[in-house]
Amino acid sequence: MEDSYYDYSWYEELFLLEDDRQSHLHNLSIPVVPFSNVSNNSTSFEDRDVPVSAKVMVGIIYVLTGVLCGFVNLVLVFSVVYYKKMQSVTNILIANLALSDFGLAVISLPFSLDYYIVHTRLWRHGEAACAAVNFMQMASLYVSTYSLVVITIDRYLVIIHPRLPRMRRKGFCAVAGLTWMTSALLAVPAALYSRVISYPSRDGSYCGQLWPVGQRASYRAYYIAVFVAEFALPVVAMWYCYLRILVKICKRRVPGQHTAAQTDQLARSRLRTVRMLILLTTIHMLCWAPYHVVSLIRDFYPDLLNSLLLNNTTMYIAEGLAMGNSMMNTILYIVINPNIRSYLKAAPRDFYRCCTNRKGVSVRRQFRLSSLSLGSLKGSKKRQMSAERA
Repeated sequence: MEDSYYDYSWYEELFLLEDDRQSHLHNLSIPVVPFSNVSNNSTSFEDRDVPVSAKVMVGIIYVLTGVLCGFVNLVLVFSVVYYKKMQSVTNILIANLALSDFGLAVISLPFSLDYYIVHTRLWRHGEAACAAVNFMQMASLYVSTYSLVVITIDRYLVIIHPRLPRMRRKGFCAVAGLTWMTSALLAVPAALYSRVISYPSRDGSYCGQLWPVGQRASYRAYYIAVFVAEFALPVVAMWYCYLRILVKICKRRVPGQHTAAQTDQLARSRLRTVRMLILLTTIHMLCWAPYHVVSLIRDFYPDLLNSLLLNNTTMYIAEGLAMGNSMMNTILYIVINPNIRSYLKAAPRDFYRCCTNRKGVSVRRQFRLSSLSLGSLKGSKKRQMSAERA
């Protein structure tokens, strides 16, 4: 296999110094295998254009996202599964979103925190873990996006077309499963083309997607398709639905006569709901837009990105914002739905009882008492029948 089979200077975030990059390409003997013939004259690699403040900010986002999405989403999924009153269609969709954010927080974020913040782009966990983390990260993010779209469409149909028959619970469970299948298929290339490459000027390796030079056109077509399917179309669809909902709510008239105070209160309630819906879509767009813009520049205009003085800082912040969207989803859905807040307060206690089998003991005792009372009732009836016969 020729040295030029992989273009190490073009793909993903290989922001080496120019001397390091030339040495990297010139001394590479076997692609995707740790380097053996690397010149010792390479300049030492450092993230010189990434200030400490940027790393601290992104690190805080990662930690908060991991804690909130890890704990709160686990409790939320448990609440939907455990409490029958929580098993509404909307809550099932929210639980699907929470499950994807939980997987991101538990599987992907710890590795990202170690790779980007703790060890400054040094991958120490092997190629299999690199592929698994990239796959899980992309799949979870796709599931989050599509779950938001499904929730938006469900609200749109309920408000704009209330007479249409609503899909049943099993149907929405099937839709949730379809979002996972679609997201997994879209994330397969992230795992297939993940590579671990040793740095030429320091210990450690780089982890990221690396496509062969001959497949550059295929990669660009793939990323454009992902950009359209994962960001552009969902954002347009959600904005369209929420704008229609906004118009519908503003034009809706409540039947009957109302005082000026009641009318003002109803208007404020409608406006509060619309603000929350628009806030949800806006935060999703703001968190993901920088990441996609930087990725498009990286893949189609790499010289422009390399000419930026703070290219590493730009990528750090863009990825931090994208990861932080999961945290914002968790916070917003807790704020929006007061029922979820009430169940989240009771869920840890009931989860502890479920794990310690206390509830099961009480159920068995209740069953025994009911059996005893039923048996005594049958015995009394038999005695009464025998007395009547006598």
